[in-house]
Amino acid sequence: MFRIGRKIGLAGAMAMLPLFGAEADTSDFGKYLCVVSHMAGIQTDADGKAFSGKIQPTSDKFFLDIHQAAHPPSLCGKPGDDFSDWFLCKAKFEVQINSAGRLRSDTTVTFIGPIPIADEFILNRDMSFYEYQNPLTSGGAFVSDGQCSKL
Repeated sequence: MFRIGRKIGLAGAMAMLPLFGAEADTSDFGKYLCVVSHMAGIQTDADGKAFSGKIQPTSDKFFLDIHQAAHPPSLCGKPGDDFSDWFLCKAKFEVQINSAGRLRSDTTVTFIGPIPIADEFILNRDMSFYEYQNPLTSGGAFVSDGQCSKL
């Protein structure tokens, strides 16, 4: 099964966008159905042979849910200013993809994963999206785009 949160990215082609500049809007909270229009990247097969180009996902649809981030009391409460502290304890919003992958942000537009520059999901105001994952956390680098609609 195609899992958007684990197989997206092309880190060399996209720089991580800043997590500020866009205002948070709670009207963005809710569930969405998204459809992948294009997917491309670099993959390695079981024999270690690399190839690149257009990738056909096994499923071109996925669900996401944008909501306020929950902060686990057992991990938070101690002063900290590193990325892990922000991701677990300070990020204001979260997007959950297919009831699995969780990315966080201080806006409701650009979300990043638990490893900086590894995952990013951008939901534009016109409901188009871009998502990528670099090879730090997978067997390849992938990028996809498409359109979402709020349910």
